[in-house]
Parts: sequence; structure tokens; C-alpha cells
Amino acid sequence: MKLPDEEVINRIVRYAERRKVCNFRGAEVSGGAVSTAIAWAANNHLPVKISDARISGNVMVGGGENAEIKLAKCSFSEIYVRNHNIEKLRFLDCSGALISLGGLSAGAVSVDSSELSGFYIDDFRGNSIQLTRSRVEFLGCNGGEISGDFDVMDTAALNVNILGSAIAGNFSIDNVFADQINITDSSIGKNIYYVKSARPTLLRSTVGGWVGIDQDVSLEQSELLTATPVQAQSPLSLAVDHGHFGPASAPESETARLSGMASAHSQVRDSVGGALAEFDGHNRSRVTDLIRNYLTCLGDCAEAVDEVGLGFAAVRLEAQAKHLFEDGMDLLVGEKRAALEELLAVHRHFEGQLSQWKDFCERARKAEISADDAALVAQAAEPLAAGMVKAPEAFAPELAERLRDLGEAAREPGAGQPEVAYGVAQGIANTVNYLGGFVLRVMRKTGKKTTDRLEEELSDEASEKLAKAARLLLRGAAGVLLPLSTMPMFEWIGRLLRFFAEEDGEK
Repeated sequence: MKLPDEEVINRIVRYAERRKVCNFRGAEVSGGAVSTAIAWAANNHLPVKISDARISGNVMVGGGENAEIKLAKCSFSEIYVRNHNIEKLRFLDCSGALISLGGLSAGAVSVDSSELSGFYIDDFRGNSIQLTRSRVEFLGCNGGEISGDFDVMDTAALNVNILGSAIAGNFSIDNVFADQINITDSSIGKNIYYVKSARPTLLRSTVGGWVGIDQDVSLEQSELLTATPVQAQSPLSLAVDHGHFGPASAPESETARLSGMASAHSQVRDSVGGALAEFDGHNRSRVTDLIRNYLTCLGDCAEAVDEVGLGFAAVRLEAQAKHLFEDGMDLLVGEKRAALEELLAVHRHFEGQLSQWKDFCERARKAEISADDAALVAQAAEPLAAGMVKAPEAFAPELAERLRDLGEAAREPGAGQPEVAYGVAQGIANTVNYLGGFVLRVMRKTGKKTTDRLEEELSDEASEKLAKAARLLLRGAAGVLLPLSTMPMFEWIGRLLRFFAEEDGEK
């Protein structure tokens, strides 16, 4: 039942006078009553917290100052904040048609786990803006000045437009699915970070740590450069280290320190090591390799875990073990079989703590990569690996080994599992997309601006040598890569290979 505005305001005032916070929870209320309550709180220098409320009509805030305004689990039509000072403005698990901020001075603005038709920021002056785990049809920032960072993470949006804005810190796009990300006439003080699966981004007249399209670079090359796919979570990502392309190490933010998992695994590791000898002979060496691979992913001290690599290794090992168990191998009995089963049981017990692996599994299910798709993609692994072995001056030997291991995964009994099929395809896609993006960055006349510190430290001569080796490798593998370009994760590399072919034809 909707409460009369006067009663709502009286309740809020009585509570606020006792508790020194303007708090309202759990009712249907008009936007006018909420607007009045916030204005009263501003005059009395009190924070505002509204939760579990259904707000009908528009909320108008302006001309005052609040230490904090927080709406949690609220539904509303439109909220306008104009010419107001707020230290913290937060929307948590809310749904509404529009949030519009204009002439706002704020310490921090955050929208978390919410669904909005529009989130617009005009003439903003503040420290930071953060949009996380939300769905927004239209996100716009026009004429803002942000002294810190602007982060958009784990969010789905139709359009993201950053126009005429100055961001002193970083602009982070992390796991954003958007039809268009448009950054125009803006300045980014540090870097634009693309993490996981951000969509292609259009950058016009923009300056900053990574961006800026040169006038004398071909339009097609510019479009390819700005559309370069980021490396998604997979068993294989690339980086430049010590002057070579090689497998990337998991950054600190993407590792899990699971002392309990380490301790539990150490109890069965010795017995599993003893079981390795039992897997000798026909069709048994592969499970030996998989056990060793799993233990390598776990690590000797098992303190820092590459979650996706560890999970991927465990899925493959379990599928291979199940296949061997069903075959009734006479040697795989007694304590040796029990040791392997115990190792897998320990992993399953701790698997729920691997948040990065859980995210990867969810992506794998949504991607719907079949075993046949993975087998088709895996055909590219050997030509790429062979080409890398022929150019040791550019490619670390571990990279070819990891590619061949992905190719092997597509032929194992567990290849039809979503995590394996997707892991094979995405790992190989990461490889070719990263190499192609590196070539394009070096081709740019102004140099190789990038967020990769190790890549940035390369001399121009070293960069050109690596780019030449990467281009030769990709061109040599075009016969197996071009047929893959009908798959979304390989569409960009198909465009790039056709661009290379046209350039080489002109020469």
C-alpha cells in the first residue's frame, strides 16, 4: 500500500532525529516524498539510505549537500541529481528507467547489480565512477572531469558513449558486452584497459595512454586496430617476456591462494606419484602426462594457483581417468586407482573456491562450442606450433608446447565437455589475435602504444623483429585459420589475414 507523502516524511524525520541518518525501508512511496526527504537530510547534513522501496514518479535532488545517498533494492522511474554535492552516491540492486546526473560534485558514484534504461552523466566533477554487474541500455558521460578512475565492469550495455570528458586516471572496460563503445574528444590520463571480453571500441580525437588514431594510417588498419579482440580467460594467453612471445603468467589479481587446497593435495601427491608407474604401456602414457600436467598447474608449493589452467587440467584428467576406469584396466586397481580418485575428489571439494574457474565454466556453456568445432580449431595448433619452433628467436619453446597440448586436448575422451571444447578454441584464438594485434601496433607509424609494460619496454628494433616473425607465422597458417573466421572468436583474424594478403599483393 502506498503511504501518504506526509506520513512518509514524518516517519523519516522522526527516525533521523534519533539515529542521525535519514533511513527509509520497505514501502511504496512517491518520488516527491523521497525528494523532500533528501532535501531535508541535506539541510541537516545527514546521510540518506533508502532500501526495498518502490518509488513512483520522479525523484529530484539538487542545490544542497549530502555526505551519502544510497538506494538499495529499490525500483524507480527517473532520478535526477542536479547541481548537488555528494560525497558518496550509490545504487545497489536497483531497477529504473533513468539516472541522470548533471552539474554534480561527488567523491564517488557507483552503480552495482542494477538494471537501468539509461545512466547519463553531464558536467560531472568528482573522484571516481564505477558501474559493475549491471545491465544498462545507454551509458553516457558528457563533459565530465574525473580526478580518479572510470570503471565499467561485468556489465551489458547497448551503447557506451564517453564524449568530451577528462579522466585523470584509468578508464577500465572489464568484461563489458556492448554493441558500441564510443570514446570521442576525450582525454585519458593513464591508460584504457581492456580485460576479458570487451567489445570493439571506436576512438575518435582522443588522447591518452593507449589511444589515438593517426591521420596517415589507412582506415582499414585503424578499424582493425581499434577492433583488436582482448584475450579472454582461457588455458592459454600470450605476453612478451625477455624479448619473446610466450605464455602469460596469471596476474596477482587472477590468482587464488588456497592453503587448504594445497595442504589437502599434498597428502595425496606422493601416492599419486607412485601411481604414475602403473600407467605404462598401451594407451596409458597419456594419463601419466595429464597427471603430471595437473600437478604442474597446482604448483610445487600450491600457494598461487592459475585457476583456469588448474580447472582445465582437472577436467581433462578426470575424463581420461573415467575412460580408463570404464575400460577395466587390470593394472589400474587397488591403492593406485584409489590415489587418483582421491586426487580428483580433493579437487572437486575445493573447486567452488575457484571464482575465476567458475566464470570460465559459465562462459564455456554460453559459447556453445562443440567437440567438432574444437577439433576444427585444433587443426591450427600444429602448423602454428611448428612455425614457432622454426623461429626460436621470437617464440619461447613453452608456447609451442602449450599449443600442441591444446591440440591434444581436442582429441581426448573429454573433448566434448564445454570447458574443454571452449578452452581449446579460446586458447588458440587468444594466440592468433594477440599476435595479430601486436603486428598492427608495430605497423602504426607513431609506435607501439600499449598497456603491456613488458611489450612497451621493447626497443623499436626488437618490436619490428617480433612483428615480422608473428606476421610470417600468421600468413603461413592462413590456410587453416581462414576457414575458422566464420566463428565469432576468429572473425577478426580472418579480416586481418585478408588485409595482409591485400598488402602483400600490392607489393
